Amino acid sequence: MEGKKSALGAESKMIFRFPDKGSAEAAFKSLKDEGNISKRCKSETSLNGSKIIISIVAEDCVSFRATVNGFLRALQVFESVEMITK
Repeated sequence: MEGKKSALGAESKMIFRFPDKGSAEAAFKSLKDEGNISKRCKSETSLNGSKIIISIVAEDCVSFRATVNGFLRALQVFESVEMITK
């Protein structure tokens, strides 16, 4: 499939709610560079109070899934650390 673009692109906006603004800010700092490692997929992460908003636009489903999985894995690690430290 080299040289051809996938006919199926994907995009999503995910909103994650945190118990407080401090937790959201800490998670945001750890996520802000996540997801932009591929030319086929772009992401944007923003902070709005105690919420993190992640927008993803991908050229194909494979890169979309990989990017979503990367964010979810990072959030899972953050959640585990938060539970241990509180």
